[in-house]
Amino acid sequence: YHPQFIEVEVTNRNQFPMTDMMSLTNATITAELETGETWVLRNAFQANDLELAAAEGSLTLRFEGPDMRRQTG
Repeated sequence: YHPQFIEVEVTNRNQFPMTDMMSLTNATITAELETGETWVLRNAFQANDLELAAAEGSLTLRFEGPDMRRQTG
């Protein structure tokens, strides 16, 4: 099994509590890239340990799931 994944660096904000990400399961994650492509990862879960980079106030989220597809049209 080789999971598909989307990884993103986010900035911690009060309006977006990072602790909510720890229990995320069966989610649909959409990534809209600067190139104009849109990718959708289905049945995803948050897969890595959440470690806040205190100086930057950011962390990396890695979402893994069994099915990721590029959206067209």
